[in-house]
Amino acid sequence: MKTPPLCQQCPEKLLDQAALDAHISSVHSSLTCEQCGQKHLNQATLDAHVSSSHPSLTCEQCEQQLPGQAALDTHMTVHRSEELTAKALEAKADADEATNSVAKREHKVQQREEQVQQRETQLEEREKQLHEREKQLHGHEQHVQHREQEAQAAYERLRRQLLQDESDRLRLENDRIGLEQDRTRLEIDRSQQVADANATRLREIAAEIERQD
Repeated sequence: MKTPPLCQQCPEKLLDQAALDAHISSVHSSLTCEQCGQKHLNQATLDAHVSSSHPSLTCEQCEQQLPGQAALDTHMTVHRSEELTAKALEAKADADEATNSVAKREHKVQQREEQVQQRETQLEEREKQLHEREKQLHGHEQHVQHREQEAQAAYERLRRQLLQDESDRLRLENDRIGLEQDRTRLEIDRSQQVADANATRLREIAAEIERQD
């Protein structure tokens, strides 16, 4: 009758060599498969296990060899992160370009506002001058009745000037209305850009969720 084999690392007695090998593999083995946790007696059996149970897979994007599906999945997260980063940079560049365009339009609008304000100031000064001239004219009418015809002619010229000023004021008001319309269109454009950026981001998130699923 054969003597039961003894474990050289502990007092354990085993029924046969197969039981001894299983005992050493489960209790005393120091080599563990990193992918599944299985223990092995030596490097040769570990290499054979990895080759048969965890064949290497190739990344379709960079052709890198990965030891198993888990490693490939982890590796692919790097590519997905790179894609998201590239899309985020592209979206930022588009947003910066849109912001610069809006800033230029705002600058033009501000210049028009300043011009309108200058014209309003000039018009106010002219109105003051015209009012002063009206006062002088009325005063002269009381003292120079014999120059009534000349005064009347001057008065008519003054009235025409007032009508011209009124016409200028109306054109100025139209310019102000046009300015408000430009500002409204500018706000609409900005809102549309934000909506487009949000829609793009939603599509990216949806695509990422589909890839993760």
